[in-house]
Amino acid sequence: MTLLDPSVLSVHSTDDLELAATRLGAPDAAKTVVYVHGLLSDGSYWSPVVEQVHHRLGDNITQIAYDQRGHGISGRPDRRSATTLRHLVDDLDAVLAHASGEVILVTHSAGSLVAAAYAQHHPTQASALSALVIFSGGGEFPEFPSLATRYRELPRRVQRLRRTRLDAVSVAIIAFFEHRFRALSRRLGSRAPLICGARRGDPRVLADVLAAYGEFTLDAEAAALLRGIPTFVIAGERDRVVPPAQSVRLAERIWADYELVPGAGHSLPHAEPGRAARRDRACPRSRRTQRHRRHPRPSRTCRHRSRRRTVVLAKSLPPQVTQFLTPMLGWLAWIVLLLCIARTIFLAGLLGIRIYREEATEGLAGSLLAAVLVGSASGIAAAIYPTH
Repeated sequence: MTLLDPSVLSVHSTDDLELAATRLGAPDAAKTVVYVHGLLSDGSYWSPVVEQVHHRLGDNITQIAYDQRGHGISGRPDRRSATTLRHLVDDLDAVLAHASGEVILVTHSAGSLVAAAYAQHHPTQASALSALVIFSGGGEFPEFPSLATRYRELPRRVQRLRRTRLDAVSVAIIAFFEHRFRALSRRLGSRAPLICGARRGDPRVLADVLAAYGEFTLDAEAAALLRGIPTFVIAGERDRVVPPAQSVRLAERIWADYELVPGAGHSLPHAEPGRAARRDRACPRSRRTQRHRRHPRPSRTCRHRSRRRTVVLAKSLPPQVTQFLTPMLGWLAWIVLLLCIARTIFLAGLLGIRIYREEATEGLAGSLLAAVLVGSASGIAAAIYPTH
């Protein structure tokens, strides 16, 4: 991380894995901010926010950023070992042991799942948090609406290969997609759907973590515990990874204040570090006010932003419509395909006759090619557009 004067922390996990972490500020400060990055990223993701907070508050607050296992320069577990969400939770607990005073936990994207799982597995320690700030997060795996359905199901399929002799295949698949996201991140910068870390992650850890995130859901006990922590959920209006509706559901469930940033995407801490730093500085809010809410409903900010959300988000067709529309489109595609096959066979016969008679074939060859392209159009459309 390119900070003013960071110190390196020595953090070891419960399974004796070394985690890379840096601390900016005095070890005995009255407040400590701990940052949790998302998938394919590392602690350097928070550099713009950390520098903004340090510029505004100086040594009055301590900031800790770390690389999760298998990310950045943190240790990588044995290739035969499975990485679970509990490992990430215990790693976070080990990092929080180095915090002092009031602790503010700041997460981004899938890092919110680590914070939610922390509340489930370490409820006593989680209840002691002074505040929780969630950027572009949800209570379940990011929906990633910009990806086709078959890609969103990829983690589950890769996980099946992870424990077989085809482990190398799963590693190659994850490495390929990480390379694609990394190239997109370099090209688009802060406008990229995902900003990757400085170093490539361990593909086996990424495969395990993707599967663990996909199976996680915020349970009722953890949600009730998080209601006692002053929480802020900030989402981008144009987020293509965690749509605002998903962040709204989380905010409503844990009674958090909610803010929708117009025109912003998934990488809010990078695109608008000043806004993120102001939110960190505003924490913590009165715990007494948060804990003694009598009505299980979101704040006025959340309700106002939710109404605004309905204007910018599109709704999917109801099941009553799609259950009839999808089969009709399927039958139409088959009819077109059969007509094109019949046309192709007819043209192929004429083409053979003309070749045998040594007649001109240019017009028939073009018609045959057009029939083949039209016939394959339905297959191409079915491959690109998910039907479930």
